[in-house]
Amino acid sequence: MHERIISNLSSPWTGNNVKLLVRGNERFVRKVFGGKTGYLRETHAYRVLSEKLRPKLLRDIPTSLTIEISYDPVAPNTVISDFDIGTLMSQLHASTMGISPCVRDPGTELVAPTWLEYIRTQSGKWVDIIERHMGRKVTDQLTTLLSLVESQGNPKICLIHRDIRRANIGSRDNSLVLLDYELAIWGDPLWDVGRYLLDCPSRDDFLAGYGMPDSEVLIAYTGLFAFSFAEYLIRHGYNSGEDFKNCVRAIFNGRL
Repeated sequence: MHERIISNLSSPWTGNNVKLLVRGNERFVRKVFGGKTGYLRETHAYRVLSEKLRPKLLRDIPTSLTIEISYDPVAPNTVISDFDIGTLMSQLHASTMGISPCVRDPGTELVAPTWLEYIRTQSGKWVDIIERHMGRKVTDQLTTLLSLVESQGNPKICLIHRDIRRANIGSRDNSLVLLDYELAIWGDPLWDVGRYLLDCPSRDDFLAGYGMPDSEVLIAYTGLFAFSFAEYLIRHGYNSGEDFKNCVRAIFNGRL
């Protein structure tokens, strides 16, 4: 059946080739991944998650790292509150809690017994790149944040999205769904919480929707996510915008 491209939905952040197409009367998204890691993560998430939380998988073509999925845009003029996003995130985490016994990346097959150990294996490169770029030492900040996380013990593991933001939220049948699972791994749910709090308009509303109180440990998770995001932004040349400023504030506890 003849198909036609409607628009290009590709993002410079991912390197994936994403198109909105129409075939007959059906609109759908074709996503060609720029690498195997993202493809494996996203298809793994689709196998684990209910369709209530993610797009419908219409076609999977492993040989070309391609999937075709339902098109689930948010309707124009729809207001999505931070409370709504907190609720959606909580549903994602609760639906997969306890399935995996350890931290695991379906894209790389990297495994770690705890989230803290996983973070420690990654944090060395974060520090090196940030310190070279900024000309400031950040080791003490990292150590303080890791100590706060360590004091909480070992959390249960669930599937985490790692990039929950408004641009990655869609809608189907009057319910919200999460889009773009190419970063999804098995890890600590507070990593998603900390990521969203890095640039959250209404912290209280979001945490009420998620169903948890504010605490010092959430500041630590936000700071640790900021380390990882700042390193990514520096490597890709996006280190002059508001995202990078937010990361620096979180790393230095509110000070630029």
